[in-house]
Amino acid sequence: MLKRQALTVTLSLLGALAALGNNCGATDPVDQSGGAVVQPTTHQPGTHRFLLNDDRTGAEECTANDQGGQDCVWDDGAGTVCSYTVDADGALLEQHCSGEWGSYDCVNDTRAITCTYVSGDSTCTDLWSLEGELVQSDCGYAETVPVEECQPQDDGTTLCTFDDGTTHCTAVFAADNTIVSQVCSDGYYTYDCLAVDGQVLCTLTAEGQTLCQDTYTVVGDPIDLGCESYFPDPPPDREPEIEPDCTTAEDGVTTCTLADGYMTCIYQYGTDGIITFVDCDSSDGSETYDCEVDPADELLHCIWRYGDESCEEIVQNNEVISSTCPGVEPEPEPEPTEPACDPLSPECEAGMMCAAFDAAPSACIAAGSGLEGSACAVAADCAPGLQCAALAGTSPTADYYTLNETYMIRGGGRCMAICPAGAAAGACDQGEMCQPILDPIGNNRADIGVCAATR
Repeated sequence: MLKRQALTVTLSLLGALAALGNNCGATDPVDQSGGAVVQPTTHQPGTHRFLLNDDRTGAEECTANDQGGQDCVWDDGAGTVCSYTVDADGALLEQHCSGEWGSYDCVNDTRAITCTYVSGDSTCTDLWSLEGELVQSDCGYAETVPVEECQPQDDGTTLCTFDDGTTHCTAVFAADNTIVSQVCSDGYYTYDCLAVDGQVLCTLTAEGQTLCQDTYTVVGDPIDLGCESYFPDPPPDREPEIEPDCTTAEDGVTTCTLADGYMTCIYQYGTDGIITFVDCDSSDGSETYDCEVDPADELLHCIWRYGDESCEEIVQNNEVISSTCPGVEPEPEPEPTEPACDPLSPECEAGMMCAAFDAAPSACIAAGSGLEGSACAVAADCAPGLQCAALAGTSPTADYYTLNETYMIRGGGRCMAICPAGAAAGACDQGEMCQPILDPIGNNRADIGVCAATR
């Protein structure tokens, strides 16, 4: 169908917006099994979940234009309306969507699709491939684009899983793409569906209690939506997450204010992410929580006062290591683990090298072939004497690197020469210095750093 590719792109674009929690309508991912993927959709926080078919995500009308393409209008029936134009091959040329949530406007410049999302005073930009894959985004939801996978089974059915970071679904489809069963859950609500006698019966439950039931045909058409008018109260343990208001000074110190209606907290932390100051006060003045670094031990000492009582906590690297406060159990110190080798003085077998890891002891692994400066994703990509590391942050005096594979898999990893932690400039090539590597809790590693020029 001429407009199929453009519709797929449109649904992909709106799917990312839906991940922000906006009322952007139904956005199902493309079903790899060739049929409609059944998944729950939340139109507003706390409202019902219901089945949607990929071919029934809203009303769409298209008319031919003078260029041999089509001009289309898509309405999800929930307040979002999109107009878009495709060329004669079905490629998306431009798109304009709007609703109560804001607007989303896209233009194809033949290399990529650039989209601008506007909501109130906020604006951000997405860059999509011509096939509708999210390539780059500063909108903050790139990591929550829903992921769906479908695999054929030996009995002729197809097993599909769907995960948007909040809701996880498992669905089974028959060979003719009709629904066999489905279970979706976000940890509180569960939507359980089963095909029986030519119909699909779905039950919505919460904490084991049945809330309502829906029935559909085996292809996903609604028959009786008993959950359609069900609007449960938000779970008591799911209060909206409050975002802090933060500013960063030229010296790299970040100051944040966080208020939940009862307690207002002001806190500071440096480029290493370690909190150095806290000042919290309740609205009625009955509670305070104040923390400052004690020069004697360079640890954060906190005093919690509540009514006529008070207690003290000592915090190291954002973790409570000592407390006299009721109900607070400090995390036990982990047992030290001796590394299997020293990256600076390796004693590994032939063909092996000593590599450092983010949250595990150094160990001998098979040597790689990556030269200094080449891209890498894991330690084994680099040649002996080099370490795969990625830039994690900068400050006026030094840059900070990490061995966390998440940073490197995203494209930030480079094979870099290693040096003793804190070594003088002579330990590295001219123009480079021994830059610190952060451990998993944000402290500088005490064993090795990497050689790099300051950014």
